[in-house]
Amino acid sequence: MTQMLDTINCSVCGHEAQRDHNLDTNEITIACDRCGFCAETEIVTDTTGRKFWLETLRFPIDEGGRVLRGPRVGQLSDVPAGGN
Repeated sequence: MTQMLDTINCSVCGHEAQRDHNLDTNEITIACDRCGFCAETEIVTDTTGRKFWLETLRFPIDEGGRVLRGPRVGQLSDVPAGGN
């Protein structure tokens, strides 16, 4: 397995996040120790043997239960009634 470890800016808080990239399969994990954001892509196999690309995103939440998605992604609670 060829693996590349580096750091990138977290898409939620903007601070440094660790990136682990498997160059053989293109699976990637990004984890921010500061805010808790995590993004993973991996190849999974179901019970019939079919392979799928699974993307998992874990966003931090504040004390009020609001999901913190970062400055580049709008919050659902920011969308006015009617979606405009």
